[in-house]
Amino acid sequence: MSEQARRRGTWVRLLLWGLVALALLLVAVAVFFWRRPLSVFEAMGRFGLRAAGFTRLTLDTPRGPLAYWRGGQGGTVVLLHGANDYAGAWAKVAGPLAASHRVVVPDLPGHGYSAPASGALSFDDILAGVERLVQAEPGDGRVTLVGNSMGGLLALLFAREHPDRVRGVVLVNGAALS
Repeated sequence: MSEQARRRGTWVRLLLWGLVALALLLVAVAVFFWRRPLSVFEAMGRFGLRAAGFTRLTLDTPRGPLAYWRGGQGGTVVLLHGANDYAGAWAKVAGPLAASHRVVVPDLPGHGYSAPASGALSFDDILAGVERLVQAEPGDGRVTLVGNSMGGLLALLFAREHPDRVRGVVLVNGAALS
């Protein structure tokens, strides 16, 4: 066998082993995604926030640490997610919004990286987390609250209790108050 044929055989074997390794990696990713799809989407959302220049911070609340993301400059906009969701759900909206606003995106209490991780959690506990967040991130003193689903209800309740702290409320599939 010539030297050139031996080298070609070595490269073919290396290429085949590389393809086998790549196939095994793809199968492992597919299995992980199939078994834990929400974890994959959460990671993608958080990656989107980091990629848009947001910084992850925490603050103390009555029920433990509240994780949130902050980015941009200008008037403060607080994005509130719905029940069983997390801050990363706002990744596609938060990035462009941060070009002209200071954007704050929490993992609401009992969601994502925010405490408590288990156990009972009242709506008042979640609202107290929003109150603490707005208090800690005052910006120019007033905020615009954007809420999806349960986050919309939280925005309305906060605005009703603290009208002096709210510039405006935007509801995305939110509930109304009477």
